[in-house]
Amino acid sequence: MKLNVDTDRILDTNRRFHDEVEAQTYDERMGVSFTPSTRNKLISELERVAVNPLKKEGKVVDVGAGTGNLAVNLATTGWYDKVIAVDISKVSLDVALENARNVGADIETCVSDMIRLPFDDNSVELIVGCAFLHHLPHPDQFLIEVHRVLKPGGQVVIIGEPTWFGALAINLLKMPLVLLNKLYMFLKRKSTTRLRWEHDCIDVHNFTRADVHRFIEPFEQAKVTTEGFLEPIIGQSLLAPIRLVLPSDSLAVRFLEAIQNVCRIVDEKIARYLIPKFCRVSLKFSCSK
Repeated sequence: MKLNVDTDRILDTNRRFHDEVEAQTYDERMGVSFTPSTRNKLISELERVAVNPLKKEGKVVDVGAGTGNLAVNLATTGWYDKVIAVDISKVSLDVALENARNVGADIETCVSDMIRLPFDDNSVELIVGCAFLHHLPHPDQFLIEVHRVLKPGGQVVIIGEPTWFGALAINLLKMPLVLLNKLYMFLKRKSTTRLRWEHDCIDVHNFTRADVHRFIEPFEQAKVTTEGFLEPIIGQSLLAPIRLVLPSDSLAVRFLEAIQNVCRIVDEKIARYLIPKFCRVSLKFSCSK
C-alpha cells in the first residue's frame, strides 16, 4: 500500500475517469450481469467471506458501488428496507439506476468521495463493497468512517481487492496487449483518452493481509482471506481488455471465457491447496462493530 499520496489529485482523477470512461464500459468489460445465477454466486461469495451471517433486514450500503453490481443484486432479493449505492461518479450511479430499473429493483444513489460517508452515526446494518478500496487515497481513514456509521453488531464485507502479487501478475500478463494497443494507435495516428489517464491515481494501492488487519483494528471481529489464482489472472489480464475491442459473442471472447471457467475449477479443486496465501490474487475481508 502506498503511504504518500496526493488526495485531491486521486479523487479528481477517479471522478473524471469513471464519469468519462469507465461508467459506460465497465459492465461489458467485466462481464457484469444481473441474472439469478450471478446474483446467487455473488451473495454466496459475500456469505463465505462474512464473519457473521449476513443481516437480511434494515439498510445496506454499497460503497464504491460503481454501476451497481452489488447494490442491484442485493436489491433484487427483497431482504432490505433500503439499498443505497454510494460512489464518487455520478455517471456510474446513473448506470446503476438504469441497471436496477431493467431488473425491477429499487435502489437509492448518493454521490460521495467517501472521505466522510453521508450517514449518521450508528445508522447502517450492513456495508458491502467490491473492488473499490484500492481507488481510495486513504483506505485506513475510510474504514474509520465505516465503523462510525455501522450500528453496533453491524458488519462490513469487502471483496475483490488486489493483493500485491495479484497486481504484479495481472499487469505483467496484460502488458503485451497494452503495448500492441499503443502501437496500433501510433500507426493509425489515432489518440485515445484511455492512454492518457494517470493510472497510478486510479489503481492507487494493492494490499497485504497485514495492511487490512491494520485498517480494521477498531472493529471487534475480523476475517481476512486471500483467494483465487488462475481464474482472476486470466479474467482481468486477458478477457477484460479483449471484451472492449471484440463483440461479446466473438469466438475469441467465448474461448477465453471457457478457459476462465476451467481455471476457476482448477483454483477451487487444486490451486487453493497448493498456492501459498501470499501468491493469491484477490483479497477479501469482513469485520463487525
